[in-house]
Amino acid sequence: MKANHSEPVKRLSWLVLLWGCSVLTLLIISALMKGLMYLAGLTT
Repeated sequence: MKANHSEPVKRLSWLVLLWGCSVLTLLIISALMKGLMYLAGLTT
């Protein structure tokens, strides 16, 4: 029973971890794009 209960919890934690990483990556990419657009606006 204990092993069966901990298995979905492990899977859920992995999903949460992966989701968090993907969200962080998206935020970083959007921030970089905004920075590039800002720099391009300054140079032109």
